[in-house]
Amino acid sequence: MLVGLAAAGVLVCPQAARAETQVQLDGRLSPVIREVPRQPPSMTLRMTARFIGDGPGFQPPILDHSVIRFPYGSRLNNRLFPHCEPALINRRGPDVCPRGSLIGRGYANVFADTERQRLTVRMFNGRGGKSIVFYFHGSNPARVDVAFAAPLRRLRGGMWNYVLNVPVPETLQVVAGIPIYVREFVSTVGATRRVNGRRLGFIEAWSCPPGGQAPVRGDFDFLESDPVGVRSWIRCG
Repeated sequence: MLVGLAAAGVLVCPQAARAETQVQLDGRLSPVIREVPRQPPSMTLRMTARFIGDGPGFQPPILDHSVIRFPYGSRLNNRLFPHCEPALINRRGPDVCPRGSLIGRGYANVFADTERQRLTVRMFNGRGGKSIVFYFHGSNPARVDVAFAAPLRRLRGGMWNYVLNVPVPETLQVVAGIPIYVREFVSTVGATRRVNGRRLGFIEAWSCPPGGQAPVRGDFDFLESDPVGVRSWIRCG
């Protein structure tokens, strides 16, 4: 399973630096699977991460790095999808990416210094299916056009199936001198393509019963603030 997800200050607000940051992490996998299918259907995964704290005017610290661990129960066909390079997007924009490489979209609600702003997010399959390429775009008040790769790895053994490492680039932490504080990140991944006459999903699952859920874990490192780890659930429906 996959997603990506979570991006998410401190530099100009000493009070915010002392406040305790909390992370709310939530996932939804759909559609519900009521009977065992002959072939695993294509699934859509929506992930939400919110960065909150106590008191009015709280600003979450600037995110430096996050790690999201996903459970067993689904599979990725990431190696069967076209890929796009972040360097190509940074030079020429996302529209030059090969057809079929776009696997999801989302948005990030942020503070650009003290002004509210929404950044749009596109997610592309990385080379060899070994990463997810994130592209962030915004125009006002901060002009943001940043693409970067987040390594994706399948694990062997243990309770986690996939792990996504998201190193937030400096060009997304501070843009033209403006610090970016992410309050909420929402992503939806659910692409399909036809391979050898069969429609394949980027994410597929054999089981997702009504009321079903599986654990997910997020670990977040911030600039000038303590790290936060959270364990939550991906729910069916």
